[in-house]
Amino acid sequence: MVPKESEVLVKMIKVSKVYRSAGIIFPILKEIDLVVSKGEFLIIMGASGSGKTTLLNLIGCLDRSGVSGTYYFRGKNVNQLNDNQLSHLRNREFGFIFQSFNLLPRFSAWRNVELPLVYQQIQPSERKAIVNQMLDQVGLTGKGHRRPAELSGGEQQRVAIARALAAQPSLLLADEPTGNLDSKTGFEIMNIMKELHKRGMTIIMVTHDQKLATYADRTIYIKDGQILKES
Repeated sequence: MVPKESEVLVKMIKVSKVYRSAGIIFPILKEIDLVVSKGEFLIIMGASGSGKTTLLNLIGCLDRSGVSGTYYFRGKNVNQLNDNQLSHLRNREFGFIFQSFNLLPRFSAWRNVELPLVYQQIQPSERKAIVNQMLDQVGLTGKGHRRPAELSGGEQQRVAIARALAAQPSLLLADEPTGNLDSKTGFEIMNIMKELHKRGMTIIMVTHDQKLATYADRTIYIKDGQILKES
């Protein structure tokens, strides 16, 4: 079933990416066509080097070098945005979760979650309420004062999820969010993702773990920079 344009969040048409080194061109993505609807949970699956993380980075506007084709977000042509507009789009629309957590080690969990709100110039009293709410939502009530080194891997990833949600993004982008976790902790993180999706969050997640496909509405499989199939 083809979604209505008003329901489409991400639309890519013939998007390709190449990497150039010493005069040689290496294709990374090859004419990707992709549509993601609001409220959808999409998993991008493939082996290491297949291009899945590159595709996620393009969706999140983290990379634009060597890219061709057309990308629309909320109906707006991303190709036509300047650097300031892209930065604003990333800060307002996207929440990022990474395999390595990417927390600032000198800051407490609370401060890590607060940072996106500081960049958005939200008032301190409102920031406090939002941060406390986000930490509660991911099960870290009372642990906001701890630094990342004082938290388990699962707790660090919960902080990263809270940080990604703090700015109330339209789209949550997760790159192997369970990759550095044991199976039990990974299961707990996926249950958080499942709950977020039930509340209406649009999620695109990259993984190589076939078992995680059961959490998604749809899974696309990438190999050698191309979409092979979807299920």
